[in-house]
Amino acid sequence: MFKIAWGQSEFLRMGNIWRDRFGNERKAFRDIYQCHGMPCWVIMRWKQPAHYGSPDSYYRETWDDFSKMHFLGEYPWRGRYEIVQPLMRQEMTEGKIVTEWIRSLNPHTGIIETVPIRKRVGQELIVHHMPLSHILIDKIIPLIVKVHALSQQELQAIRAANKLAQHKKEVEEVADVMEANMPSYFGPVSFSRQGCRTSLLDRKMEAIEKVWKRELAGKKRFTKGFHVANRPTALAR
Repeated sequence: MFKIAWGQSEFLRMGNIWRDRFGNERKAFRDIYQCHGMPCWVIMRWKQPAHYGSPDSYYRETWDDFSKMHFLGEYPWRGRYEIVQPLMRQEMTEGKIVTEWIRSLNPHTGIIETVPIRKRVGQELIVHHMPLSHILIDKIIPLIVKVHALSQQELQAIRAANKLAQHKKEVEEVADVMEANMPSYFGPVSFSRQGCRTSLLDRKMEAIEKVWKRELAGKKRFTKGFHVANRPTALAR
């Protein structure tokens, strides 16, 4: 069972130590906003008493040793409406950037100097609430029912699939950055007025291939280096 209520019209009785508007400390139960006083419409769903466990476990888990009270109040014998989704959108205004001059100690010179500090001021949080329409009943509430009907295994599979997709996206972004920052000698190198040269690895492989072909052809050559005399000659016996 669902209902749509204004966020500033739903209350919940809770007990704790609190101060009233005159600053006096009080220890009692009081009605507080269940939806945190949000100025918007809220979709709420009714929960059976069994949802909160047994009365013994409820009172045991809601006991506060400091105030010596049950901070969630009495056990919901008839059930309770719980928040499902607030229908709002929050937006923070940009404000403006101002420059303030403050006195600061220079660690290098040991002299107190006046330095400028820029900060943003005048920001405000604006809450935009969605208007009531047939879309809430025709689209959003049926979607919520389907989500709640999913088993725990199905929800875990959906979370795992979303996590895998996010990981794949991050890996692709890292690969793109690495490719963009890769040194030029790993790829084709173009020298001015010399045409196109292959990469360093290709040139090494080409040199090795030439030496290997020369050895197979039997055309051994003496490499340049230190020598003591002329080329040796064969003597007849």
